[in-house]
Amino acid sequence: MAKKELTPEQLEARRASNRKSYAKHKEKRRVYKAKYNAENKPKISARSHKYYEEHKDDLNIKSNNYYATHKNEAHNQNVNYRKTHKTEIEKHQLDIKIEVLTHYGNGKCACVKCGFDNTKALSIDHINGHGNTHRRNSNLSGGLEMYRWLKKNNFPEGYQTLCMNCQMIKKIDNKEI
Repeated sequence: MAKKELTPEQLEARRASNRKSYAKHKEKRRVYKAKYNAENKPKISARSHKYYEEHKDDLNIKSNNYYATHKNEAHNQNVNYRKTHKTEIEKHQLDIKIEVLTHYGNGKCACVKCGFDNTKALSIDHINGHGNTHRRNSNLSGGLEMYRWLKKNNFPEGYQTLCMNCQMIKKIDNKEI
């Protein structure tokens, strides 16, 4: 049985009916979708991850092309986001820093040498030195990038939490300065 061709008026009437139905059931669909996503989060996440891994190169090219053609727009969105979410961003960054410093502070967010615990003066120390070389080779600028790297790499050994005074004393004692 062949499909019947619709006249332009019939086609527009069908589209209008579909739009009306879509608008009428919008909230119902939103609730259903939220429930489905909550119940199937691991499955959806695995599917998304698999898709990304299979199409990583194409997605990166597409993303880079979009950014290249919309650079100013993307920059403005980033600036606006950072302005409107400043406190959340700072809290998230501090949470990462505290997590890393606590791990390398033997369970306390404090210097392993003297016990000083003000996060403003605590940092990560490479136990065997050569921190600058490691950061250069890993393209890390230090600070938050370093904390993220340590967390992402499952907290590798060879690091400790030191306060700035103990760091300086260690550098002088080891003739790193």
